[in-house]
Amino acid sequence: MKPTLWTPEQMDRLLEEGCITNRDRAFFAILRYLGARPYSAYRLTVHDINLVGRLIIFDQSSSKTGDSHYVAIPEPLHQILACYHPSSEALFPDWYAEGTKASLQANLILRQVCVRAGLPCIQLFYFRAWLWQELSCNSR
Repeated sequence: MKPTLWTPEQMDRLLEEGCITNRDRAFFAILRYLGARPYSAYRLTVHDINLVGRLIIFDQSSSKTGDSHYVAIPEPLHQILACYHPSSEALFPDWYAEGTKASLQANLILRQVCVRAGLPCIQLFYFRAWLWQELSCNSR
């Protein structure tokens, strides 16, 4: 039996009620709205985010295919990113160069975020599956 994916309202609740830092909200919003792979999100820098042009550049060093990707920033993600001001060039400096350790830390934070929002616990790659499901349902 295939698990039931969350509703958009549950995803919104995760970001609004579960996240207590702008960093966490920005990271999970990138996963939610763009379907980005966690590793690609860890590797983002402030230079990859163009809020005026509303684009995010996932460069070849963080891409699974080795190609750069330009992705439009949807309005809800734009609002979240506009509130996040990292203290270094890396968008997520704690995780930028950490690899597996970053995934363990992010999954632990995600578990805490889910509990605070009163939602079932999920893993990082759930966001990607959720977005694909949403896109396929909306295209019918």
